[in-house]
Amino acid sequence: MTPDEILAQHGPREAMEYDVAIVGAGPAGLATAIRLKQLAAERSHEISVVVLEKGSEPGAHILSGAIMDPRAINELIPDWKEKGAPLNQAVTGDKFLFLTETGATATPHALLPDCFRNEGNYIISLGNVVRWLATQAEALGVEIFPGFPAAEVLYGEDGSVRGVATGTLGIGKSGEPTRAVYFLNAGVASVTAALFDGRLVEVATIGIEGMVGIEALFGDDSIAPGDSMIQVPEPDAEAEMMTAAAFRQAIASCGTFSAIVGRYAQGLMAQMIQSTACNALHSVHQRCARWLLTTHDRVQQRDFRLSHEFLAVMLGVQRPTVSVVASALQQQGLIRYRYGVVSVRSRRGLEEASCECYRLMRSRFSQLMQ
Repeated sequence: MTPDEILAQHGPREAMEYDVAIVGAGPAGLATAIRLKQLAAERSHEISVVVLEKGSEPGAHILSGAIMDPRAINELIPDWKEKGAPLNQAVTGDKFLFLTETGATATPHALLPDCFRNEGNYIISLGNVVRWLATQAEALGVEIFPGFPAAEVLYGEDGSVRGVATGTLGIGKSGEPTRAVYFLNAGVASVTAALFDGRLVEVATIGIEGMVGIEALFGDDSIAPGDSMIQVPEPDAEAEMMTAAAFRQAIASCGTFSAIVGRYAQGLMAQMIQSTACNALHSVHQRCARWLLTTHDRVQQRDFRLSHEFLAVMLGVQRPTVSVVASALQQQGLIRYRYGVVSVRSRRGLEEASCECYRLMRSRFSQLMQ
């Protein structure tokens, strides 16, 4: 697909560069990712690997219950027993039967070919094995993005495969006319500011409490002040869409709706102002805690999907910085991060780790929307 075709079919895109992209976090995909990282380490070479998985987590779409020959895992991860691989039940015996209408005839074990014998094999839950492989892959630095189905293969001009496009996450482009507003019913959207060198930083967070495209309030010629994208997607989540013209008509005809939209616009403006101060004056550790709290408020559940790459974009820092900060928060028992999913374990601890900006933003928004 050409860039214009990608834009037409999938909307505005954020590009993330990796050396290798693997579609599907099944046994083959995860084993490939692990082996690539192993080979790179053996050669003292850095390689970035990402695995895209349409399920909510690795193993979510795996039918469990299988007999596993451990030869492949012995070669891939020789110390799998010490690392806790879920191969716990060895095969203790098997029978090969010819079934008839009235009974069954057993074939002597000595007559069976090797491929019919299960000595040394294990009875496993394949879903659990896949989840364990995912932890091993992440320990090697593999990025796993659950909930991101590959929607299209991308080709270069010479016909070579250049990558994949995932499901649409962009819903607004900086500098372009605002044609519609979106009211999310789940997930979290971010408004970001882009620099000439391609770096992004978040200036506003939007959830089910608000709308994307509030600038449509200001007239027919309104333009988007920043890129808007879905940063915390939820399975099967949708957004209610109104054209900008219908939105303005509803404001003109309904005083209550107009008042609510006006108060929300004030709250969003206050959030942008406070975010500017926060990004300039507070540490990455504090800003990360603030962003996690803000997102946690909007998803209204303990767990939400988030990659280190996306969080780095939101905070305007490099991915290694986010990894260090997230690891510190995890060691403090404030969050848990696994399979690209953040679990908030201590809101009080996150609030103590955050700067005053979180409390100010929340207080001002509550005051406006009472």
